[in-house]
Amino acid sequence: MIIKRQIAFKLRPYGKDKNLFQIQMHTTFNSQRIITSTGCQINSLDAWNTKEEIVVDGYQGPKGSTSLYINNVLRNLKDQMETAFKYFEANDIFPTRAQIVKKYEEYKKAKDGLKDAKEILEMESDEEMRDLAKMEINELEDAVEVFEAEL
Repeated sequence: MIIKRQIAFKLRPYGKDKNLFQIQMHTTFNSQRIITSTGCQINSLDAWNTKEEIVVDGYQGPKGSTSLYINNVLRNLKDQMETAFKYFEANDIFPTRAQIVKKYEEYKKAKDGLKDAKEILEMESDEEMRDLAKMEINELEDAVEVFEAEL
């Protein structure tokens, strides 16, 4: 089964003068919409490529985020949402909005936790903390593996 869907990134103006723009992920399927905050923002419409839905090369944001960083975040979020849909397609389930959000959040939490644990392992010198990070990595790798195997 294939679930027809569209995942797009849109800008939402905010701030006192509406001169900052939050990047949101809009997911539409079965006449339902899920709007997800990406945690990314830009401060100029010139920094946004509307056709490709990415930040233009060379941009540096108000929080110091580069175009490369922001575009990687957007790509990862879109991939995680696609993975949530693939789970339901593989299991022949036509999901509700709540089921998609839940599966997306579960997968995102596992992927983000795995990334964080690997960073801790890389930077930490305390052996006890390194052992905890290794255990967490093993658990989260298993969780991600199970999720992806269900596809």
